[in-house]
Amino acid sequence: MRAWAYRLSLVFVFTVPWETAVVSGLGTLSRTAGLALAAFWLLAVLHSGNFRKIGLLHVLAVLFLLWTGCSVFWTADVAMTLERFISTLQMVVLLVILWDLYTTPSAVRSGLQAYVLGAYVIEALLIFSFLENPDISRYQALRTTSNGTGVILAVGIPLAWELAASARGGIKGQVLRILNYAYVPLAVFCIALTATRFVMIMAVPGMLFGVATLGRLKPAWRLAVFIAICGTLLWFPTIIPERSLERLGTVDEEIMSGDLNRRTIFWQEGIDLWKEHPLTGIGAATFERVSPSGRSAHNSFVAILAELGLVGLLLYGLIWATVVFQAWNQPRWESRLWMTVLAVLFVANNALTMAHSKQSWLFFGLLAASWSASRVRGESETPPDVSAVSMSDPAQRAST
Repeated sequence: MRAWAYRLSLVFVFTVPWETAVVSGLGTLSRTAGLALAAFWLLAVLHSGNFRKIGLLHVLAVLFLLWTGCSVFWTADVAMTLERFISTLQMVVLLVILWDLYTTPSAVRSGLQAYVLGAYVIEALLIFSFLENPDISRYQALRTTSNGTGVILAVGIPLAWELAASARGGIKGQVLRILNYAYVPLAVFCIALTATRFVMIMAVPGMLFGVATLGRLKPAWRLAVFIAICGTLLWFPTIIPERSLERLGTVDEEIMSGDLNRRTIFWQEGIDLWKEHPLTGIGAATFERVSPSGRSAHNSFVAILAELGLVGLLLYGLIWATVVFQAWNQPRWESRLWMTVLAVLFVANNALTMAHSKQSWLFFGLLAASWSASRVRGESETPPDVSAVSMSDPAQRAST
């Protein structure tokens, strides 16, 4: 049962990048995969009688969940707050499931590989849309906004670099290495198609991380990858719509003298709402209803401050402090990878409201699992084979 739960978790991670795909009568594909995963995992726990002891991150997540639920007593909209409580509960359950199933470095790397392969679906959809309508200024995939689409792709950039650089030999390993390296220029191209300025900034940490990983390759691979990626990056601007390039070209003006596409206005609205209810906030998920503009806060930290007050922001800040600590205290390349992923997510959380997104909690969960696996890994352990998606880790753990 645990092995099946693990397999389903990889399917779920694969669907997260394109979670807005709809399955008739069942909601999103990601939701369907998540429900199946939760059911099999619960059965696996009941069957084996084993449940991994949770850590500080999970305790903080539960406290954050409880405070979200408590806000129903003072919220401006009970129904919306209850809906947010349920969605947060799902994210906390996801955090615990990943912690329980992903106990080895190879399992974590397989989860990361599943995400990159899922992000390929977004790239394919964007490229298809571009070929169909080459004159649109901003592209998006499925029902995701252009901003959300760009974030999905930007997070995958450091993952693809690491998976490619650390892949082993063999046909399967080499195929995945090529796929992971190919993901990077395609992601940059697709981000340019979204014409999302802050996402281009988000892509910078991942590209810098990637340049650093080239030193781990053999000279032949290093030269081939460098030439291939530089060539494609130089070619792409010649086919990207001119209006998209013009919008991306205003990023410096927007940062220096603009209002960040009205984001500073929304942030000020959040601060004003917080001042009215400094300790408890206005209630989870009610920002858009209460704010004068009726728009999202476009900042996770401002949204939480306004909706859950200082208590909520403190709990969310402690969650971030915990994952930063866990990312920092890992072996060299794992630490660099996770610090890069957190840098990307931090920028995203300051430009969008992502505190309750699957992406944020998925990577918090995988990061915590990676940190735990690095702590228990012995010096004599053979480095994990990350060139393939492993299906055996939970089964091996269940049999011990």
